[in-house]
Amino acid sequence: MQPLDWIDDELDALNAADALRTIRTRDVSYRPGFISIAGQELTNFSSNDYLGIAAELKRDSSDQQWGSGASPLITGYTSAHKTLEQCFCEFKASESAMLFSSGFAANMGTIPAIVSNGDAVFSDARNHASIIDGCRLSNADVFVYRHNDIDHLTELITSVQARRKLIVTDTLFSMDGDVANLGSLSQIADDEGAMLMIDEAHATGVYGNSARGLAEEADVESGVHITVSTFSKALGSVGGVVTGTSQLINWLRNKARSYVYSTSMPNGVCEMSLAGLEIVQSDSNRRTHLLALRDRLVSRLATNRLIDENHPSHIVPIRIGANDKTLSLSQQLFKAGFLVAAIRPPTVPDGEAMLRIGLTASHSVEQIDALAEVLSIVR
Repeated sequence: MQPLDWIDDELDALNAADALRTIRTRDVSYRPGFISIAGQELTNFSSNDYLGIAAELKRDSSDQQWGSGASPLITGYTSAHKTLEQCFCEFKASESAMLFSSGFAANMGTIPAIVSNGDAVFSDARNHASIIDGCRLSNADVFVYRHNDIDHLTELITSVQARRKLIVTDTLFSMDGDVANLGSLSQIADDEGAMLMIDEAHATGVYGNSARGLAEEADVESGVHITVSTFSKALGSVGGVVTGTSQLINWLRNKARSYVYSTSMPNGVCEMSLAGLEIVQSDSNRRTHLLALRDRLVSRLATNRLIDENHPSHIVPIRIGANDKTLSLSQQLFKAGFLVAAIRPPTVPDGEAMLRIGLTASHSVEQIDALAEVLSIVR
């Protein structure tokens, strides 16, 4: 027996539970709102390219080097990185900003840098895996409050004594598509002298008068101490960024391990991220169209009792339950010309598999209506 032979048994178990995931190879080029897999063009409802920017960003031929060559604290921090940080800082109306290679790296580096032994973290049960793993790495005491349950959070945080307290939450939850009660969270943080850290990955570029996210929309930005955002969703590029006070960013540059020990993102990525940010700031019609599509789809699905009529976001889950049924429905949609991801454990809890519909500004009213019609039949 070889040391890795156990993997075959584990993979067989995943397959038997309809939980085995495989990679699909898509074509490199695609039309906005579509995707091509194995020669078949599909309407793409599985993308996080919420404003349709990723399909449009193209880097001009350049004689600039691609790789940054080192971590930012050595020689990997260029004028392109500085410009992107400054522009994003202005966009977020914040004192300072700091780039990470991904949103995952931003959460993984930030949380252990601000809490450790003797501290307490209060984390929503449906937070993203990067927040969960960041909490685990911190060595702080972690208290998980029931999803969006403010009373449970209050019960926990008022009963715990700690050197420092951190409340951390997604603002827009990536699978359920619901939103955190940021007003209440901000008030609790203020009452308890706790830090409030939010992840705006799926909200940045879409919500708020200036598209800064749900904290802006809820008018609670002054009560938020640490904000994580990404360039990989509505901004159409890749990478993560933390915004906050200059004091916070100076600390993270010295203590966030996923920053200190990672090679900087390439200059070209910074250029494309900046281009995506400029589109977000100059073209509000994209998010207006996206939210109109959300309202139309939610209305159609609510008529068939597939979702609550008050669903708040452009991430629209169709809850199924069983893995096998969810996969079957996803495959039926594929045959009908729609790519809608089947979300299964561990991304969601056991027994809560779902179809996740990701709307983008590249979609048309006709595509929304066609999807709603097919869902009313295959369900």
